Amino acid sequence: MKKNTDIKFNYIVTIHNKQDIIGKVILNIIACMNSNSTLYPVLDGCTDDSEEIIDQIIKTHPNKDIKKIYAADVHELKSINEGLRNSDQSGVGYNIILQDDVVLKAFDIEKKIIELYSQRPNLGLVSFRQGGNISRNLIKKNTALPPITNRIENIKGHNYNPFSVLQLGCFTYREVVIKSPICIPFEVINIIGLPDETYAPWDDLGYCYSALKAGFDNGIYAIDFESDVSWGTTRTKKQKVSVSEVEKKNILIFKTRHRIEILSNRKNKIYNNKVYLIHNSPAVVHDNINFINGVKAYLKSRIRYFLNVLFSK
Repeated sequence: MKKNTDIKFNYIVTIHNKQDIIGKVILNIIACMNSNSTLYPVLDGCTDDSEEIIDQIIKTHPNKDIKKIYAADVHELKSINEGLRNSDQSGVGYNIILQDDVVLKAFDIEKKIIELYSQRPNLGLVSFRQGGNISRNLIKKNTALPPITNRIENIKGHNYNPFSVLQLGCFTYREVVIKSPICIPFEVINIIGLPDETYAPWDDLGYCYSALKAGFDNGIYAIDFESDVSWGTTRTKKQKVSVSEVEKKNILIFKTRHRIEILSNRKNKIYNNKVYLIHNSPAVVHDNINFINGVKAYLKSRIRYFLNVLFSK
């Protein structure tokens, strides 16, 4: 059995023009790092001062292993793959992948991940934010609605569904886990490879299903982080292709490839909505604004769901 000190951690953070917040993002990652940890900032077409800020942090933290990677504004999925290709995936270890709008606040995250994976054998991809199960009903339908059901979100997420929220320290199995942040073990990378860039620039559904097919179980683990809605690049950068267009394209690809096999196989009994307490953590009280926004988002999603099911074949 591997000692904790032999277990490696890669922090892969994709960055595009985040000079206002990137310093805090990187410094909080550094606060999580131990002697066997490496930080890979992926500078994805940055034209602001993000790299200069990172260079200064490297100078002031010479004892930390920080290796810059460059990408040519390829956006999320391809940027993540650049990080995975250029990082060490040998031995036993975990990739903690996050975007440039996520500030980790669980500074013992490495200990928590080791504890989680030791308690939950066969665990594959884990999101620290949200996820859900594949809807066999929606897979059958001729609709672009994401085929996800039983959604649940970390209480530290934004606009979470207050009727299905995961308190800090808790874990639950879900077939599809949604970033970021997210954890991918080295073992998963070595067995199934990198995420399929056919789904670029975003993908959660396809890669999670690849992990399921390889025999892994996926899940959601609520750890503390901060990610304000206003920080997100998707909301501040003009996208080459709209989020809805990408979503529709990816759902069509996924259904074409996997609909028949998904419908012919039953869902694993492990995805039964049971919640497991992994570590004790103070309960977080619902923030009033997030609670109200969450109720609105939940009602909107349910109306959208029923209309799509009603008018689809």
